[in-house]
Amino acid sequence: ECLKAAADRTSNLDLKVQLNRKAGDIYRGQLDDRDRAIKAYERVINVDPNNSDVIRLVISLYEEAKQWQRLLPRYESLLGLAESVDEQLELLGQIRFLSETHLGSNQKAFEWCARAYALSPENAELKSELERLAEAADAHASLAEILAARVDEFDSEEEKLALLRQVAGIYDRSLDNLDAGEKYFRQILEREP
Repeated sequence: ECLKAAADRTSNLDLKVQLNRKAGDIYRGQLDDRDRAIKAYERVINVDPNNSDVIRLVISLYEEAKQWQRLLPRYESLLGLAESVDEQLELLGQIRFLSETHLGSNQKAFEWCARAYALSPENAELKSELERLAEAADAHASLAEILAARVDEFDSEEEKLALLRQVAGIYDRSLDNLDAGEKYFRQILEREP
């Protein structure tokens, strides 16, 4: 409590961060008080929202406490700080899992997967996951739009045709909307030898 009180009184932001971080470490380690540790670490994040080390600590504590609703904003913070595509993909995978498994939202899981797919459209495993979540979330129209937008990004005509066939098939079979899929069927006919 002494560290928290000192942190509350100081106007020096660096000192405020250090004192709250130390308080969180003591609550977490020596006192085994997860709730107070979370509060202390959250105070650090309020002052220093780019402190990825503390964000990771808070994430681990929320996971231990099974406070799933509180995890998402912290994962989003970490995602905003990610420096590489690989790190972004890893975090998007964790957010997708959280959304589907713990928050019970197939739609949100699909949306997070779509963000990951936008970063790595060549990843076959990610594409399969996107397709699975589209089915679970009944997001076939969104899947068709996402895939159609990617057609011209592929180098080989064979890959483009395969994607166009998939998009046309989604409109025809999953959405029962042959009219909407007509332009993709036309593109297939124009491209096929």
